[in-house]
Amino acid sequence: MKFRQKNFIPKKLGKLNYWKEVVILHKKTYTPEFKAKVVLEVLREERLLNQIASDYEVAPSVVSKWRAVVMSDFHQLFAQRTEADKLKAVYEAKVDELHRQIGELQVELSWLKKKYAR
Repeated sequence: MKFRQKNFIPKKLGKLNYWKEVVILHKKTYTPEFKAKVVLEVLREERLLNQIASDYEVAPSVVSKWRAVVMSDFHQLFAQRTEADKLKAVYEAKVDELHRQIGELQVELSWLKKKYAR
């Protein structure tokens, strides 16, 4: 492979820039769903991490990084739920207050209509 030979580096690009270009061109991106699928399989511990990584064609170091992220942020799953519940309660309280105000205004409007209809 020519691009791995040291003497193949184009003159326009320095050594560092050339290798950065090669890394950027060959960097894979994975969807969050794919990452979750792989990490869940690792957490089940039915097979070795290396076996799972080779099945999904991902480097074992990448899989272990994903696992570390999940393990370090795992508690936030429950914290986000409680925050969402708090926001939902605030939202529902605002909606109830607005409905109460609408009811009061409708009563006041109907009273005014009756008063000035005479």
